[in-house]
Amino acid sequence: MRMKRKDTPSRSRETNLMAAKRPNQSEERTLSRAGFLKASGGFLTATALGQYCTTGANRYPSGTSDPLQSAQSAGLDSPILQILNAGISAPNPHNTQAWKFRILSPTEALLYVDETRVLPQTDPTTRQVHMGQGCFLEIAAVSAGQVGYDASVDLFPENYKASDAGNKPVASIKLTPSSNKDPLYPFVANRHTVRAAYDGPAITHREYQTLASLASPHVSELRATPAADLKQHLEFHMSGFEAEMKDFNTAEESRLWFRIGNDEIYSKRDGISLAGNGITGFQKWFIETFFLSHDPKDYYDPDGQKIFMDRYRENLFTAKGQVLFITKTNTVKDWVLCGRDYARYQLAAASLGLVMRPTSQLMQEFASMQPLAQKYNEFVGVKSPAKIQINALIGRADVDFLSPRRPLQDMIRA
Repeated sequence: MRMKRKDTPSRSRETNLMAAKRPNQSEERTLSRAGFLKASGGFLTATALGQYCTTGANRYPSGTSDPLQSAQSAGLDSPILQILNAGISAPNPHNTQAWKFRILSPTEALLYVDETRVLPQTDPTTRQVHMGQGCFLEIAAVSAGQVGYDASVDLFPENYKASDAGNKPVASIKLTPSSNKDPLYPFVANRHTVRAAYDGPAITHREYQTLASLASPHVSELRATPAADLKQHLEFHMSGFEAEMKDFNTAEESRLWFRIGNDEIYSKRDGISLAGNGITGFQKWFIETFFLSHDPKDYYDPDGQKIFMDRYRENLFTAKGQVLFITKTNTVKDWVLCGRDYARYQLAAASLGLVMRPTSQLMQEFASMQPLAQKYNEFVGVKSPAKIQINALIGRADVDFLSPRRPLQDMIRA
């Protein structure tokens, strides 16, 4: 997410983007890039200009956020396909959607890591991609009751280690008839990660207690951060983000997964974007028009990066609460089960009108992050073999962008 000082856009592109509201020549001279940035710090406020252009909710190719409606539109008529279609709405690192499936029957399937969609630089151990597998399993299980089934999940049916990713199944899923419905299902369709600015009061002790009760974690210790300590944690997370951006290999991996403009977001239907980082409306248009491109020389422009870092910090420090997901050990099974815990916790948060975002950098295992990660672990008081698997920030925000998903059919293997 590195932004550049891009030359004035081509006439055809400028005409298309500004046709609805084009300034006269005098206004164009006033609205120079330099003047705009100096006056606004690079961004117009969402309240003032958020309606200029919008990114609508369009998670599935059918144009809906509801997984079962989407399944019907796509002709996915068997129970297992409907449940898988719901599961792929789950959170996952970099929105790479590293899931693939073998369909065994109308009620059975195997889940595998899609090894072509892992993140070897930011996630060299594949810990995060396996957490994404767990997130999928939880959303699929929560959704099963809506079509009259219970989902039985059997982890590692052929034994498993991290190096088996892509070759052996992470889990088998078997559906059996059931009339039980999960109370958190109504929050599946609009579940989303929000990295925009949060507002409202701090998360209360009662809210943390309710969240823990609704989540009923499989393996995670849920450690809430007292409001008085939150700023110190956020300073660590900001340093972690800066460290990831300064490491060329991890930054380059993110660049390759970055999607610019709605056409690219909704044609590729994966990856990361400005909208996914809480930058929408006129702000998104302006940055994509004047700064952001796939050219590496431009992508890494220092001035553009500073603008983005300032915006990131501004949003980060609006967090109203934090919960750490900590496991006693750090096995592949811990990764998958913690993913299930996180996905359910996020649904629980949505049920209370709250939104969440992970700040994953300090938990990542690439070499240049380790000195800072060690300091953070000492600060928190977590020692190996225990592991902070996820750090989640919590708050309130009115953001409707749902990162899109590829068609389920593209994830099914023979």
